[in-house]
Amino acid sequence: MILGVAGCGKSTLLKQIKFLNTGSFFEGEEEGQVDFVTLGNQNLLVGMQNLLRWVKELELSLEDKNLKHERYISQLSDVSHHIPVFHEKVKQLWNDEAIQEVWQKRSTLPIQIKTMQYLIENMHRFNPETTENFVPTNEDVLYLRQRTTGIVTVRFASDRSEWEFVDIGGQRPEREKWLQIVDEGIDALLYMVALDEFCVPCTEDNRFSSNLQFSRNIFKELLKHPNIQTLPKIVLLNKHDAFMSVHEQPHFWDSFQKQFPTFSLTPQTRTPAAALEHIASQFKKLNRDIIVQSGCCLNKDYISTLYSDISDIILNGMLDDNGLGF
Repeated sequence: MILGVAGCGKSTLLKQIKFLNTGSFFEGEEEGQVDFVTLGNQNLLVGMQNLLRWVKELELSLEDKNLKHERYISQLSDVSHHIPVFHEKVKQLWNDEAIQEVWQKRSTLPIQIKTMQYLIENMHRFNPETTENFVPTNEDVLYLRQRTTGIVTVRFASDRSEWEFVDIGGQRPEREKWLQIVDEGIDALLYMVALDEFCVPCTEDNRFSSNLQFSRNIFKELLKHPNIQTLPKIVLLNKHDAFMSVHEQPHFWDSFQKQFPTFSLTPQTRTPAAALEHIASQFKKLNRDIIVQSGCCLNKDYISTLYSDISDIILNGMLDDNGLGF
């Protein structure tokens, strides 16, 4: 079972595992059921509206020529019409210094669409007036965000074994379903955490200073469930690539020490590896049997390694249950 709060990358992981084992992101007619052109434009709209809200929150000023574009985008709810006009306004706003200032601060803000750079660069492809018989690329499938609702199950056969991966949405209403599934027979738990949100303020629960701290607490509560206590557990610190890029920013170590005051910052520990190890230790403190990894679910080579590790962990657990472990 794959769990984690919203935005941690569960859906991306599931897509990658499906592709690794079946050679396709889709099953049967499933591909035709996703309108990637519309989805791309919806992502652009949500992403730009979110950036505009933060321009106001941070009391920044757009260029005068872009104020009319800001009004248009802020009031827009339907992106099915006048796509060229919509794209031009998004492009003008994206190039505004205030929007770029917000974007540069995305590691410390709850930015909804973190693939905006990709969307902007590929915006011309999401125009139904000029794109016929649109064929999504692998990047489209992985980068375009679609909220997971309900329970998504992926089944396939591999190495003479039947696999079933269960992904449940990470928003608050969806999390209420988590423990129901645990009671239905699970062989292992993979809990995912967005590494790059270690200093992004938590908007869901103000008791926690960051989304990462909030995610850790959700996991801590999960560990109290009797069925989860007996499961093999892996914590995946996802978005390692984004974390590494944030590490290069000047404010990184000040932000890191603010979130993790017990971290001893010295010339020797002033490395991303030391920071990662400290975050991992915060999860290991919850249960000494937890396996913690860091990686990037957009990296297919890492997914192959992770899938192999999960296979070994489940197999070893089965051997132990039958008194055959070493």
